[in-house]
Amino acid sequence: MVDEKSKDWRQLAQDAATEKDPKKLLAIIHELNDVLEKRENQRSSKVSKSVPSASSRTEQVGTRLLFVDDEPNIRLTLPPILKKHGFEVRVAASVAEAVAQIQANKFDVLISDLNIVEEGDGFAVAHAVREANPKCVTLLLTGYPILKLRNKRFMLKWTTIL
Repeated sequence: MVDEKSKDWRQLAQDAATEKDPKKLLAIIHELNDVLEKRENQRSSKVSKSVPSASSRTEQVGTRLLFVDDEPNIRLTLPPILKKHGFEVRVAASVAEAVAQIQANKFDVLISDLNIVEEGDGFAVAHAVREANPKCVTLLLTGYPILKLRNKRFMLKWTTIL
């Protein structure tokens, strides 16, 4: 069980979902991440003490990550969490910024909003990164799923929409 003085992770998640102030939101997310990490450590220590944690493993799969989202609060909150887990994160707020980053850097992972400015323009970023590095893991995120875009996903077998 998590320290009784700590907030419950469910309450922290609810607080994060309703917080409008970016600085307060970032603080809540850091606290939530710490609480969940403690919880996971407690669970994993019960299962096996012989399995090393992800952060202690010497082998790393590609860590160069491009994060693309037009929402400032999302750009403010997710990259620090990804960095904490060992990723070298570059951030872009538009398709043009993302393409410029792709042309200047090699990425192992792309996490992009599906609808950056226009509906489905995350596919343009996914296409650009896959042209530059066909082995790049590509994840498209959206808070606004659209059925016709789901059909496009099946045509682009290398793309995952979350």
